[in-house]
Amino acid sequence: MDKLVNQFFEMIPLRQCSWGDTWNTTAPSLEEQQSILKETLMSPVCKEFPPSLKYRKLFVKHILKQCEEHDVEIADELYEVYSTLVAQKEETLDRFFKTYKLPTGNLITLKESSQVVIDGTTGLRSWPAAQYMVEWIAENTHIINGRRVLELGSGLGLTGLASCDLCQPLTYTFSDCHEQVLKTLQENILLNIHRNNSQQSSESETVRSKSDSEKLGDRKDQEQRTFKATTSLRLLEEHSLCDVGVWFHRTRHAVEARIEGENGLESNRLVQQDSDQNPAMRTDVSVCCIDWENVKKDWLGSLNADVILATDVIYDTRILPSLVHVLSSLLSGPDNQHTAAYIASTIRNEDTYKLFLEMIDDANIVAMEMTSPQHHLFHYDKTCSIQILRLTQKR
Repeated sequence: MDKLVNQFFEMIPLRQCSWGDTWNTTAPSLEEQQSILKETLMSPVCKEFPPSLKYRKLFVKHILKQCEEHDVEIADELYEVYSTLVAQKEETLDRFFKTYKLPTGNLITLKESSQVVIDGTTGLRSWPAAQYMVEWIAENTHIINGRRVLELGSGLGLTGLASCDLCQPLTYTFSDCHEQVLKTLQENILLNIHRNNSQQSSESETVRSKSDSEKLGDRKDQEQRTFKATTSLRLLEEHSLCDVGVWFHRTRHAVEARIEGENGLESNRLVQQDSDQNPAMRTDVSVCCIDWENVKKDWLGSLNADVILATDVIYDTRILPSLVHVLSSLLSGPDNQHTAAYIASTIRNEDTYKLFLEMIDDANIVAMEMTSPQHHLFHYDKTCSIQILRLTQKR
C-alpha cells in the first residue's frame, strides 16, 4: 500500500504503478478500496496539495475498471470521489503538486507543470536526475553536513529541499536564471520551510513540560520562526541574493533531562535542544539569480561555497562553455582547494557528455564518477543512464 500511495503523490504513470502489490486478488476488496482512498485522494496532503485533476480522475477510473471487470463490489466512497472529480473544471494553468516522501518520513511538495517546455525553459518540472541525486545524498550526508552549499540550476528545488531535510548544511543557496522558475522555486521553498518548521515546533512542544508562562514564550518563539520562513516573494535581480528563511532541524543529539512526568513523578526523557541556540541545527536558506553567461568570478567567490550541486545541466552544447566557466570560477584559486562540485546527469546524448568532459579537462578540472546509490527512494524510470561526477581543480 505504501508504495502505491507514494507513486500516486509522485504522479507515476498508472501503467507503472504497483497495483499488483496492493491487493491480493485481481481487484481491491471494499476494505482495500476504502483504505486506498483514505491514504490518497481523501488524505489531508491531497486536499491541500493535489496531483493534477486529470491524474486523479485516471487513478480512480482505473480502480473502478478493475472492480467492474472482476465483478468486485465497489465502495460508495469510490463513486462519490469520482463524481466529485468529474464535476470539477480542468485546470487552466496546468499546474499541480507532486509530493515526495523522504527516509526521515518528511514530505517534500513541489508545485510544477506537466509541460516539458514553458517560455523556453524545462525548469518547471522535476526530472529523474534530481531524484537520483537525492538518493545519493541520502547515502552520503557527510558531503553536505556543516557545509555552505550552492546549487546551480535548482529548477523547482527538489535536490536542495531534500538536502536540507536529510542533512545539516550550514547554508544552502538555490540558484536559477529564469524569472518564472525563480518565482515557482521561491514558492516551493517557502511552502516546505513553513511545513518543516511547524512540525519541528509541534514536536518540541510535545516533549517539553513547562509552566504556562514558558509555553506562552514558546508560542511567541514559534511565531517568530514562522515569520522567518514566510519572506514575501521577490522578483530577483541578476546576480542578487535573497534570504528566504531558516530550515530548523531535528536534534541529532537529544539531551537527557529530568522533567516532571504524569502524576508528579520525575523521569528521564529526551528533550529537544533549541535550534536557535545551536547553529548546527539550522540551515540559512537563500535564492539567487545567476546568469552563467554574464556572472563575474568575484561575485561567485563572494558566495563562499564549499560544495556545489547541479542536476541535469549537461544537455545543450550551447550552454556548456558558460557552465564550465562558472564551475572553473567556483573551483579554482587557493581559497577553493577543498571545494568540490557534484553533478548528476541523465546521459541523453553521449557526444554532448563527452564534449563536457573534454571542456572541463581543458579547464584543469578533474572528474571522478561516483558510486550509484544503493537504495531507491523514488519511482522514476530506472532504465535511463544517470551518472554523478565529482569535480575538483587539478592540484
